[in-house]
Amino acid sequence: MAVKLEKTTDIKKTLKIISVIDSAIDWDESYPNPEDLQDEDEIEERKQHNVNELPVVVEKVEMSLEKQKKDHYAKHHDETKLRFKKDDEPSLFVFAHPHRVDVARKMREIASNIYADTQRNKKDKVERDMFTSVFHHFYLGSEQGFGGTREVAVRVNGRMSDDAIQALEDAEIFIELNSAFMRVYNQDRNKSKHQSEK
Repeated sequence: MAVKLEKTTDIKKTLKIISVIDSAIDWDESYPNPEDLQDEDEIEERKQHNVNELPVVVEKVEMSLEKQKKDHYAKHHDETKLRFKKDDEPSLFVFAHPHRVDVARKMREIASNIYADTQRNKKDKVERDMFTSVFHHFYLGSEQGFGGTREVAVRVNGRMSDDAIQALEDAEIFIELNSAFMRVYNQDRNKSKHQSEK
Protein backbone atom coordinates (compact mmCIF):
# COMPACT_ATOMS: atom_id res chain seq x y z
CA MET A 1 0.00 0.00 0.00
CA ALA A 2 1.57 3.26 -1.14
CA VAL A 3 -0.28 5.51 1.27
CA LYS A 4 0.46 5.03 4.95
CA LEU A 5 -2.71 5.71 6.88
CA GLU A 6 -2.15 7.22 10.29
CA LYS A 7 -4.00 9.64 12.50
CA THR A 8 -1.93 12.78 13.12
CA THR A 9 -4.48 15.29 14.42
CA ASP A 10 -5.36 14.65 18.07
CA ILE A 11 -9.05 14.90 19.01
CA LYS A 12 -8.06 17.32 21.81
CA LYS A 13 -6.00 19.55 19.51
CA THR A 14 -7.00 23.20 19.68
CA LEU A 15 -6.25 26.37 17.76
CA LYS A 16 -5.18 29.29 19.95
CA ILE A 17 -5.29 32.76 18.42
CA ILE A 18 -4.05 36.08 19.78
CA SER A 19 -5.85 39.17 18.52
CA VAL A 20 -3.93 41.90 16.69
CA ILE A 21 -5.29 44.47 19.18
CA ASP A 22 -3.94 42.63 22.25
CA SER A 23 -2.19 45.21 24.47
CA ALA A 24 0.38 42.60 25.62
CA ILE A 25 2.02 42.54 22.16
CA ASP A 26 5.23 44.58 21.96
CA TRP A 27 5.07 45.67 18.33
CA ASP A 28 8.49 47.34 18.47
CA GLU A 29 10.14 43.99 19.28
CA SER A 30 7.84 41.77 17.19
CA TYR A 31 8.89 40.76 13.68
CA PRO A 32 12.54 41.67 14.39
CA ASN A 33 13.84 40.87 10.88
CA PRO A 34 12.63 42.78 7.79
CA GLU A 35 12.16 39.47 5.90
CA ASP A 36 9.62 38.43 8.57
CA LEU A 37 7.16 40.83 6.94
CA GLN A 38 7.50 39.27 3.49
CA ASP A 39 4.51 37.30 2.35
CA GLU A 40 5.58 33.74 1.43
CA ASP A 41 2.79 33.46 -1.15
CA GLU A 42 4.03 36.63 -2.90
CA ILE A 43 7.63 35.33 -2.91
CA GLU A 44 6.47 32.02 -4.40
CA GLU A 45 4.40 33.89 -7.02
CA ARG A 46 7.42 35.98 -8.03
CA LYS A 47 9.53 32.83 -8.45
CA GLN A 48 6.91 31.30 -10.75
CA HIS A 49 6.35 34.56 -12.63
CA ASN A 50 7.00 34.16 -16.36
CA VAL A 51 9.84 36.46 -17.46
CA ASN A 52 8.04 37.14 -20.75
CA GLU A 53 5.00 38.57 -18.99
CA LEU A 54 4.76 42.23 -18.20
CA PRO A 55 5.33 42.97 -14.52
CA VAL A 56 2.27 43.73 -12.44
CA VAL A 57 2.53 47.19 -10.92
CA VAL A 58 0.99 47.44 -7.46
CA GLU A 59 0.65 50.85 -5.90
CA LYS A 60 1.98 50.62 -2.34
CA VAL A 61 0.44 52.86 0.26
CA GLU A 62 3.03 54.20 2.67
CA MET A 63 2.33 52.99 6.20
CA SER A 64 4.21 52.91 9.47
CA LEU A 65 6.31 49.89 10.42
CA GLU A 66 3.94 49.07 13.28
CA LYS A 67 0.95 49.16 10.90
CA GLN A 68 2.82 46.86 8.49
CA LYS A 69 3.50 44.42 11.33
CA LYS A 70 -0.12 44.51 12.48
CA ASP A 71 -1.41 43.97 8.94
CA HIS A 72 0.97 41.05 8.38
CA TYR A 73 -0.01 39.44 11.67
CA ALA A 74 -3.74 40.01 11.02
CA LYS A 75 -3.33 38.17 7.73
CA HIS A 76 -1.19 35.22 8.89
CA HIS A 77 -1.65 35.03 12.69
CA ASP A 78 1.83 33.55 13.19
CA GLU A 79 2.36 34.14 16.89
CA THR A 80 5.94 32.76 16.77
CA LYS A 81 7.08 36.17 15.46
CA LEU A 82 5.37 38.10 18.27
CA ARG A 83 7.16 39.44 21.36
CA PHE A 84 5.25 40.40 24.47
CA LYS A 85 5.66 43.07 27.12
CA LYS A 86 7.40 41.80 30.27
CA ASP A 87 4.59 42.69 32.68
CA ASP A 88 1.68 41.59 30.50
CA GLU A 89 0.28 38.33 29.17
CA PRO A 90 -1.74 37.95 25.97
CA SER A 91 -5.32 36.67 25.82
CA LEU A 92 -5.58 33.47 23.82
CA PHE A 93 -8.88 32.67 22.12
CA VAL A 94 -9.27 28.90 21.90
CA PHE A 95 -11.10 27.07 19.11
CA ALA A 96 -11.56 23.40 18.25
CA HIS A 97 -8.85 22.79 15.64
CA PRO A 98 -10.07 23.13 12.03
CA HIS A 99 -8.05 20.08 10.92
CA ARG A 100 -10.07 17.76 13.15
CA VAL A 101 -12.52 15.69 11.15
CA ASP A 102 -15.54 16.59 13.32
CA VAL A 103 -14.79 20.30 12.91
CA ALA A 104 -14.17 19.97 9.16
CA ARG A 105 -17.42 18.03 8.76
CA LYS A 106 -19.41 20.73 10.57
CA MET A 107 -17.66 23.46 8.53
CA ARG A 108 -18.68 21.76 5.27
CA GLU A 109 -22.26 21.54 6.55
CA ILE A 110 -22.24 25.26 7.49
CA ALA A 111 -20.67 26.20 4.13
CA SER A 112 -23.30 24.25 2.18
CA ASN A 113 -26.13 25.91 4.15
CA ILE A 114 -24.58 29.34 3.55
CA TYR A 115 -24.25 28.54 -0.18
CA ALA A 116 -27.90 27.41 -0.32
CA ASP A 117 -29.02 30.63 1.40
CA THR A 118 -26.90 32.65 -1.06
CA GLN A 119 -28.68 30.95 -3.95
CA ARG A 120 -32.03 31.86 -2.35
CA ASN A 121 -30.95 35.54 -2.07
CA LYS A 122 -30.99 35.53 1.73
CA LYS A 123 -27.98 37.86 1.98
CA ASP A 124 -28.69 39.10 5.53
CA LYS A 125 -28.94 35.57 6.86
CA VAL A 126 -25.72 34.56 5.07
CA GLU A 127 -23.72 37.39 6.61
CA ARG A 128 -25.17 36.78 10.06
CA ASP A 129 -24.54 33.02 9.92
CA MET A 130 -21.08 33.32 8.43
CA PHE A 131 -19.76 35.48 11.27
CA THR A 132 -21.46 33.69 14.15
CA SER A 133 -21.20 30.02 13.17
CA VAL A 134 -17.48 29.71 13.99
CA PHE A 135 -18.09 31.03 17.48
CA HIS A 136 -21.28 29.04 18.11
CA HIS A 137 -19.75 25.74 17.05
CA PHE A 138 -16.00 25.92 17.58
CA TYR A 139 -15.10 28.60 20.13
CA LEU A 140 -14.09 26.87 23.38
CA GLY A 141 -13.14 29.87 25.52
CA SER A 142 -10.17 32.07 26.38
CA GLU A 143 -6.94 31.77 28.36
CA GLN A 144 -4.86 34.49 29.97
CA GLY A 145 -1.24 33.88 29.01
CA PHE A 146 0.42 30.70 27.76
CA GLY A 147 -0.48 27.76 29.96
CA GLY A 148 -3.25 29.70 31.68
CA THR A 149 -6.51 28.22 32.89
CA ARG A 150 -9.22 28.17 30.26
CA GLU A 151 -12.28 30.29 30.88
CA VAL A 152 -14.97 28.23 29.12
CA ALA A 153 -17.32 30.05 26.74
CA VAL A 154 -20.84 30.33 28.21
CA ARG A 155 -23.44 28.63 26.05
CA VAL A 156 -27.22 28.65 26.16
CA ASN A 157 -28.82 25.65 24.41
CA GLY A 158 -25.48 24.91 22.73
CA ARG A 159 -25.07 28.44 21.36
CA MET A 160 -23.00 31.33 22.63
CA SER A 161 -24.98 34.07 24.29
CA ASP A 162 -25.61 37.31 22.44
CA ASP A 163 -23.75 39.11 25.24
CA ALA A 164 -20.59 37.06 24.64
CA ILE A 165 -20.72 37.65 20.89
CA GLN A 166 -21.44 41.35 21.46
CA ALA A 167 -18.37 41.59 23.75
CA LEU A 168 -16.19 40.13 20.98
CA GLU A 169 -17.76 42.53 18.48
CA ASP A 170 -17.26 45.55 20.78
CA ALA A 171 -13.62 44.60 21.36
CA GLU A 172 -13.17 44.69 17.53
CA ILE A 173 -11.88 41.13 17.42
CA PHE A 174 -14.96 39.25 16.28
CA ILE A 175 -14.28 39.25 12.53
CA GLU A 176 -10.50 39.03 12.98
CA LEU A 177 -10.68 35.82 15.00
CA ASN A 178 -13.39 34.39 12.73
CA SER A 179 -11.27 34.99 9.63
CA ALA A 180 -8.13 33.60 11.36
CA PHE A 181 -10.02 30.36 12.07
CA MET A 182 -11.31 30.23 8.48
CA ARG A 183 -7.80 30.82 7.10
CA VAL A 184 -6.44 27.84 9.03
CA TYR A 185 -9.42 25.73 7.95
CA ASN A 186 -8.85 26.62 4.28
CA GLN A 187 -5.06 26.47 4.21
CA ASP A 188 -3.22 23.80 2.28
CA ARG A 189 -2.20 21.31 4.99
CA ASN A 190 0.62 19.92 2.85
CA LYS A 191 2.09 23.40 2.44
CA SER A 192 2.16 23.97 6.19
CA LYS A 193 3.75 20.56 6.80
CA HIS A 194 6.51 21.22 4.24
CA GLN A 195 7.21 24.63 5.77
CA SER A 196 7.48 23.18 9.28
CA GLU A 197 9.94 20.55 8.06
CA LYS A 198 12.33 23.25 6.77
